[in-house]
Amino acid sequence: MDPDVSKFIGEIWQYKPIIIVLAVGCLIIFSLSVIDTHRHRKKEHKKRHRSRHDH
Repeated sequence: MDPDVSKFIGEIWQYKPIIIVLAVGCLIIFSLSVIDTHRHRKKEHKKRHRSRHDH
């Protein structure tokens, strides 16, 4: 990581750690929702694909 960026994050962590905690939490929730949506679409696609070939 860039030394300036790590210094900046260090300063934020020293004064306002809640900002970093919230930012990381939001990133985790966002990535989990994207993964979950992708898995759900894949499952729905397989279900539709199977039902089409059953007839």
